[in-house]
Amino acid sequence: MLSGVLWRWRLMLNSEMNYPYPVLRSEAVDYKKAVFHTSIEKIDRKDGFDLKVTYEVTNDKINEMLNQKILAYALQIQCDSTWYRSLEISELDRQHIFIPSYAVHGRVKMCPCIVVMENIEDFSNEDFSEEYEGISFSLNKGETVAIGEIWKFDAVYEDDMIKKGESIVHFVNDDRCGVMFCEWEYDTIQIHLPKKQYEQYTEIGRYESWKVPLLNAVYVVPVIVQGIIEISNDEDGGGDEGNLSQYAWYKTLRMLIEKEAKGDRKHYRQMLKEPIRTAQLLLNDNSRQSLELLGKMVKQ
Repeated sequence: MLSGVLWRWRLMLNSEMNYPYPVLRSEAVDYKKAVFHTSIEKIDRKDGFDLKVTYEVTNDKINEMLNQKILAYALQIQCDSTWYRSLEISELDRQHIFIPSYAVHGRVKMCPCIVVMENIEDFSNEDFSEEYEGISFSLNKGETVAIGEIWKFDAVYEDDMIKKGESIVHFVNDDRCGVMFCEWEYDTIQIHLPKKQYEQYTEIGRYESWKVPLLNAVYVVPVIVQGIIEISNDEDGGGDEGNLSQYAWYKTLRMLIEKEAKGDRKHYRQMLKEPIRTAQLLLNDNSRQSLELLGKMVKQ
């Protein structure tokens, strides 16, 4: 273990951080060609979360230093809501980590990196970018020579989720609004409707329930699309989570998308980038149902 280092990392590492020496990143910035790639697979267990981490470095000198144990792979894990912080060191390019469920709750952030295991007097590399070419650096034990992209997941439990069969949206009769709008800072998304619209919506839903898919197409689908966009923007936001991630609708919608993606992170990310298609998948192809209803109404 790398003793005496964790205290220095009170803040979450970030691939956008600047250093006074070259740092390997997921794209060639301080190096001409070399990059640092990682992948993390998360498996939910009843008592916690299994993480399977794979590291890859495309630089011979860095790989040589890793083999000599001058450097080591590491995963920084942080959960602000529980004050959980851990730096998990690995001598191999594949790593297995278990996080017990009692240790984390809410947003968990993980940053892959490569750390210095012993002081280095003359750190240099032939692949340094022109800015650093021909320069060597002194690095201390515990400093970082590579930073990957931040990965995030939500440690959510049964009480955090909206119960099955309940809606993640709630309609509000608002006689002060002129057009529909939403409020997101609640456990369910608050859809505000002008008084007349609300009364019509309620009456149709109560007495003509066969028209509900059409009501969903008008009111619910665009809201779910926007909710997916909010999650996507959050995922793209580096280490800073959006302030909506604490609400039950967010956690539930995110869980439903992950479930639809069958745990495949690439598929999950692609679903976030296609919010219209994803909303239709989650709502059982609402557009098809609505068209079929409209076709029947025309025939009548």
